[in-house]
Amino acid sequence: MFRSLGQNPSQEELDNMMAEADGGAHGDGDGRINLREFLEWYAIAMIKDRDTQAEDIKQAFTAIGGTVDEGIEKERIKQMLFQQYEIEVDIDDIFDTATPSSSFLKMEEFTKMMDGKSDAHKM
Repeated sequence: MFRSLGQNPSQEELDNMMAEADGGAHGDGDGRINLREFLEWYAIAMIKDRDTQAEDIKQAFTAIGGTVDEGIEKERIKQMLFQQYEIEVDIDDIFDTATPSSSFLKMEEFTKMMDGKSDAHKM
């Protein structure tokens, strides 16, 4: 089934998934995964994935010089994009900022864009 979804887990990864699903809090340990066990395992896996994605976005923000408390200067982002990619952008349009008059991009605005929740990039 995983291969049909474009995944190619190793036998060890499959064994770990089986153990987590069948041996989870509501698993019966019978060596087979029923629908309830699978759904519980899948929900936990999605929460872990979401947490990892949030951490990745935070790391990307800090890697370009932003801080969680203060944000990053919009002008700095514009300069970096131009220097690296020769792209001129309107940061307020790209990140759908709540405070276009501010000279700083907040972590929340960056996160909103990066996780696909901004209306600005859906044109």
